[in-house]
Amino acid sequence: MAALAIDGDRIAYDASAEYVTTPHATNKVLVWNVHTGKTVKVSGEKTAAADSSSTGAGVFQLAIAGSRVAWLVNEGGNLEGDDYLFTASTTKPKEHQVASEVRTGTFCPGRSSGSCAGQWLGGVVGSGNLIAANRWTTDATGAVTAGQLDLLRGTKLKQVATGANTVQAAVADGGRIAVLR
Repeated sequence: MAALAIDGDRIAYDASAEYVTTPHATNKVLVWNVHTGKTVKVSGEKTAAADSSSTGAGVFQLAIAGSRVAWLVNEGGNLEGDDYLFTASTTKPKEHQVASEVRTGTFCPGRSSGSCAGQWLGGVVGSGNLIAANRWTTDATGAVTAGQLDLLRGTKLKQVATGANTVQAAVADGGRIAVLR
């Protein structure tokens, strides 16, 4: 398990299998309702392959807010890192890709910030009926040159704040979002 999120009586978690030792292993995001005991798979085909890249982090962040779930997947190689933001509902569990970002560099595996230049996704948090995520840009030294905080509205992101100081959301509660600096 690489990621976990809790909201009320629901627990969202990533169930990953070691791809190196199990060639056809699949990854999945599940939501367990503690009250009913029911577990629902909300992820799909893209998330199933999340652990198959050479240096990617797979599913590395999860957020849940009521019946909505969002998660971040990272895939990568030696020269780039790719982030994907997905969402689904526990009532209609179908994976939807909301956003993707790419960064490159001479040594830029997965989520390494060493010499990666480009766009990132992260800071996925949720509570009540709110899910938020960050997008930001780094230069070749890893310095943040631009950033924004977005709210997830269905399968779209809506920008609510800009600037490098909005990166990275750490927790949400009561309609507020705390950013870790």
